[in-house]
Amino acid sequence: MNTQVSKNNFKEGISLTERVTAKSSSLPILASILLCAKKSSLEIIGTDLEIGVRYRVLANAQDEGNIAVPAKSLSSFISIISGDQVFLETKGEGLVVKSGGFETKLKTLSAEEFPIIPSLKGDEKVVSMSARELCDGISQVVGFAGTMQAHPELSGVYFSFSGEELRVASTDIFRLAERIIILPKKIAEEANFILPQKAAKELLSLFGDRDGDVFLHISSTQITCEYNKEKDPLVPHIQLVSRVMEGEFPAYGSHIPTTGKASFRMSKEDALSHFRAAGIFAGKSNEVRLVIRPKKGDISVLAQNTETGESSSRFQGEGEGEELRVSFNWKFLVDGLSQIKTEHVDMLCSSEEGPTLLRPVGAKNFFYLIAPLRA
Repeated sequence: MNTQVSKNNFKEGISLTERVTAKSSSLPILASILLCAKKSSLEIIGTDLEIGVRYRVLANAQDEGNIAVPAKSLSSFISIISGDQVFLETKGEGLVVKSGGFETKLKTLSAEEFPIIPSLKGDEKVVSMSARELCDGISQVVGFAGTMQAHPELSGVYFSFSGEELRVASTDIFRLAERIIILPKKIAEEANFILPQKAAKELLSLFGDRDGDVFLHISSTQITCEYNKEKDPLVPHIQLVSRVMEGEFPAYGSHIPTTGKASFRMSKEDALSHFRAAGIFAGKSNEVRLVIRPKKGDISVLAQNTETGESSSRFQGEGEGEELRVSFNWKFLVDGLSQIKTEHVDMLCSSEEGPTLLRPVGAKNFFYLIAPLRA
């Protein structure tokens, strides 16, 4: 290998692929990234066997070749060197990296030892959409995935394509969030899968700040999210490859309340301030008690801790229905409200024992469902 590449592109590629590398005593090659130099491009690849990332940029190679190098060492070196271009050349069993007045020689591993990341077969379902809209939707729900070993299917983000809509959702049983994303065109057939939470977070890291569209290639066993499918040489070509999770996501539609004993419209910032203040005194259980008085137009927020003291506050709003007393985990309330983008929020309480629904006022593309704490 003897190639030249833009330092900025190389640095970004190393940073993004290093994130999915893994330490493994049985397979040390996973702590490396694979560099593949071709005549006019350089591809950087990282994987932990569950997720794979490919990053390809324009380069100028005098000699083509593939080599695996330690990701951490290369990333640390590239992050501090100067110069606009990086020169890579294999010498013996090492890779010489030069830029500006800096030079280092890294130990290498055989490219043949590096795991193969599955490539597209061509028979996958393909859906395209705005990279920013996809990532914005995923970011609103990804934090609510569960961690229970007994229900591994809850540890991912659920994707459901139907007509002109994509619904992304996640749940840990105690709360559930769903975001609807409108697709640029109607899909030919429905599709759904569960993406591991780690893969969903990597998707945000890879594509969240990029303009243009991404293409989701969907098969029964894996998902490939592709950016710059047309392979414009001036734009990085990026792929995220992930397995899909086994199991079925819960059918949650019937659990979403449409009517309730009380509804209340409130300022998001007011509610957040009062819930956070009460949380200081909520104790290990994180319990705060709400007294919802729709006819008086206010909510009282109460918390008590035998070790630190107690808190009592009230904020105003507009409501309908009967007075309710219901307890919640204050952190769950704050988590859900924080993902709502509007200034005001509608709260619908089905009952003192049933789930409560939070929705942004003026937007129907997101909801957050939270179960109360039982007395």
